[in-house]
Amino acid sequence: MFRVGFVLGAVAGAAVAVFLGPEAGRRARPVTKAVMKAVMTAIHEVQVHGAEIAESVEDLYAEAKAEVTAEVFAAAQAKAAGTNGSAASPTTKAKAARRRTAVKRSPTISAPRKRARRKRAAQSTNG
Repeated sequence: MFRVGFVLGAVAGAAVAVFLGPEAGRRARPVTKAVMKAVMTAIHEVQVHGAEIAESVEDLYAEAKAEVTAEVFAAAQAKAAGTNGSAASPTTKAKAARRRTAVKRSPTISAPRKRARRKRAAQSTNG
């Protein structure tokens, strides 16, 4: 569409220049300049309004993202704490019952195990 308009404008300008002579060009100059100024002003206004709209959309996106993040974080905390509104499930109770308390081992029993673990770790990194 732009090419067709450009070609039509060029043809019309050439026709005016040929038929009316240089005097028409001198008379049309102020009008052409005024039209160009109006177009440039309109383009500037469109750019300003476009930037304002883009900024508003970015603000809305940031607000929505912050709210969603807060909701997801709160839901994860509630789930981790077990306060999501329901009682603990039977499987959770069973897991808690199966947990054993930590038993402190005597140094004579745990020291050889620690040495063996260190030895295996050193071999795996060296070999």
